[in-house]
Amino acid sequence: FPTRLLDVDPPDLLVADGPLAAHLGQMQAVAVVGTRRPSVEALDFTRTLAAQLAGAGFVVVSGGARGIDTAAHEGALAGGGRTVAVLPSAIDAWVPAENASLFRRIREGGALVALVERRQRPRFFARNAVIAGLAEHVVVTAAPMESGARNTALHARKAGRTLWVVPGAPWDPCMAGCGIELTIGGAHPLIAPAQLLRHLTGAPLRRRPRRAAAVQVSLPLGADAAPL
Repeated sequence: FPTRLLDVDPPDLLVADGPLAAHLGQMQAVAVVGTRRPSVEALDFTRTLAAQLAGAGFVVVSGGARGIDTAAHEGALAGGGRTVAVLPSAIDAWVPAENASLFRRIREGGALVALVERRQRPRFFARNAVIAGLAEHVVVTAAPMESGARNTALHARKAGRTLWVVPGAPWDPCMAGCGIELTIGGAHPLIAPAQLLRHLTGAPLRRRPRRAAAVQVSLPLGADAAPL
């Protein structure tokens, strides 16, 4: 049993399948969570973030749901890394069903984790606690006022995990919860994936070389005037 789950409300049952099943308590993991109905921009941000985290060797943990969770898992796999999906249902009752192929890919190199046995009711809030407990850092990339992502952020605070939240426009219902999380305190605003990677790895920021602008010089009359 992963001892780091003792920092949250530990589940009565934990079932895991995949190469990482025996290493859930030792992996360097970052949880990435958010709404099921995000904007296209939020999906792109999440995929990029997860791909860069996975490429740097971190395990991406999420809940396997539609939207942000799916983008997090897909991004980690696209980045050549490993990911863990914490399911609200049984280990062989995949929810949502359309993510079945994704869950198979996750299980090949990472792990599927379940908190209930077959025919038991799904446990969504318990799933959120386990997501926060398995990770060292928790990132909320998009969340409405009422959402499971904000519940995961609550568990992250209780467990003493480092919480990162992507700021969003307060009039965007898919991002309004992010603004609330940042006003509560204890959360770090995340404006770019590179910001988190620098924090985790200590790598310096890579700055793109500035392109020299064309300069036009006025020459005396009679001279061949041309831009330099």
